[in-house]
Amino acid sequence: MAVAQSRFRGNYIGFLYIIIFTFFSLCPFVFPVMESDVQPYAFLLSVLLVLASLLHPHRTPYIIVSVATAIVAVLFFLLDPSQYALRLFYGYFSFAFILIASFYSVSKYGDYLETVIKMIILLWFLVGMVQLLGGDKRFLGFLVSGARTTSDRGVFGLASEPSFFGVQCFYFLFLVSLFKKHKLLFIGICVIMSVFMAQSTLGVIFLTTYLLLFAFDTKKVKVIIPTILIIVALGIYVVTNDSGGRLTYLLGEFLSNNMGSFEDDQSTTVRLNSILSSWGMVFDSHFLPQGFSDRFGCLIGDALIVFGFIGLPLIFMILTVLSKSFSSKGIIISAFFLFFLLLNSNIQISNPSLAFVLGYLLSKQDSEHNYV
Repeated sequence: MAVAQSRFRGNYIGFLYIIIFTFFSLCPFVFPVMESDVQPYAFLLSVLLVLASLLHPHRTPYIIVSVATAIVAVLFFLLDPSQYALRLFYGYFSFAFILIASFYSVSKYGDYLETVIKMIILLWFLVGMVQLLGGDKRFLGFLVSGARTTSDRGVFGLASEPSFFGVQCFYFLFLVSLFKKHKLLFIGICVIMSVFMAQSTLGVIFLTTYLLLFAFDTKKVKVIIPTILIIVALGIYVVTNDSGGRLTYLLGEFLSNNMGSFEDDQSTTVRLNSILSSWGMVFDSHFLPQGFSDRFGCLIGDALIVFGFIGLPLIFMILTVLSKSFSSKGIIISAFFLFFLLLNSNIQISNPSLAFVLGYLLSKQDSEHNYV
């Protein structure tokens, strides 16, 4: 901590730069300059941080994996330098840069970033609260790329749509788990944003999975039982107080075993078809690389389509780093397989929040020399 303080006092400009990088990493949809949902600011800011990190190189195995993946992505792009390939290439290339920049930022400024992240989460919360209670679901929508929602969905916060808002809450939880102060408060804020603001089926599934893993990882009955009760209470509240909402509708149809309603729900159908289509291509190609030929919005499936078996270390790295945010061996193994299922959904490698979270977690795990 003393080292971090001396570095901070001597380099205010550097810390301000990292604050801006952190903001755009965790608010990747704001100030649109490109047609895509995710904007390039985090990647552009990460370049200088990566160059600075070369002065203090860290050869952790998982950073090497991300760099190797970026190099392979360059080779694949050179074989097919089309505009479509450029968009897919950008996701994997920027992923490595942002991960390294995040790792460097945490190792350099340590605990100071916790305050910055708290302020960013509170910003998401305040914007979502105004959208939910202020009578204008599109509040600040002009600042967000592709901002969209409907009358039967939740609000989008600072994301492009409610489901992305829900996924952002999932990413926030990994950062919150490392907070030294106000951890439970910010977990509660993430729950409120995901359940009451985003009201996204995907986001609630991610949230519930994380909370159960987090609770059982503590091995404390006084944590496990209240967590289960809170999840049940939230489920009851949603069903009884949001009768016109899409989340309630889908939950009710699921409980009544009416799977046909899921087929009629366009968003759910698109996501399920994306998963099936991506894995269909993977098996049809026998896990051989296909380059930047197609994209389905399924992180694991897309990675295996592009890189084939070469992409397995990248997938293993992502799942392992996320899983090792827990401490119990049994929970780590459970988290690995549960996150494998979750990351087959509409998760984008190009979202800098994922790379930032991985770099943040890796920096903490590196201090413990805890890779495998």
